[in-house]
Amino acid sequence: PAWEEGLTVAYMPQCRPCRCIARVDCPPLPGRVIEEGMKYDFETFEEYMDFIATLDGGLAHLGPDDFAQGRSDGKYIEYASRGVPAICHNSGTYCHTIRDGANGLLYKTPAEFAQALSKLVKNPALRKFIRSQAHQNLATRRNHHTAARARFAFYEQLVEATADGPLAHQVSPFAHDGFSSLEDPVEEALRTVMEEHNQQPQPTTIQRYFQLSQAAPDAWKVWERFEALYCSLGLEEHRELLRLRAEESKEAALARAFQKAA
Repeated sequence: PAWEEGLTVAYMPQCRPCRCIARVDCPPLPGRVIEEGMKYDFETFEEYMDFIATLDGGLAHLGPDDFAQGRSDGKYIEYASRGVPAICHNSGTYCHTIRDGANGLLYKTPAEFAQALSKLVKNPALRKFIRSQAHQNLATRRNHHTAARARFAFYEQLVEATADGPLAHQVSPFAHDGFSSLEDPVEEALRTVMEEHNQQPQPTTIQRYFQLSQAAPDAWKVWERFEALYCSLGLEEHRELLRLRAEESKEAALARAFQKAA
């Protein structure tokens, strides 16, 4: 595989070859991707993730600047969630997330990148192993339940450590009679239908989104997820209308927020 500075896109020549793509913000990338017959722009996140699922390998490069080094490992999560083995730059968050040769491959130099890419192309067993390890890592350590337990443990430790501190017996300004939650009544129902949508949409999922849209016509998230469901199911009728309603309700929500802030 060739390496070109600022461009980390690899095309692996074998019939319908293995394909790797990296999300790198550099001008040559769109043209090169299009030349290889690969799509670059996506209308929805679901469409983008469907594309990710077609890849045999994913590349994630990081530049040396502070912004790049401070980015999350979201690209690894996207790849792993679709069973795509990843080659990641050995810096930033990736050097903590990736165990080289287990749930991914790491590189720092052009030579190391070429070596890692060659391994991924020539060794189907390695691709399969990395795919399974990355998916297991995601399922057991990178989920909401694990994150919630870790966050709870952090706050529990914080409470114990400050039990004798000057603020230990202060009362929260929100803990008084008359305080009302800022959560919209529709949010709990929306969370439930979104979980159903994300796990395995049922025939009733569309109906439930419709009911929510009638109950809360100004809730832009309802319209956005409603349209996303239509897209994932390949339904075209009413899809443009749903997209427009999502955009209109977003703009209206922003206008209301600015009015309150003024």
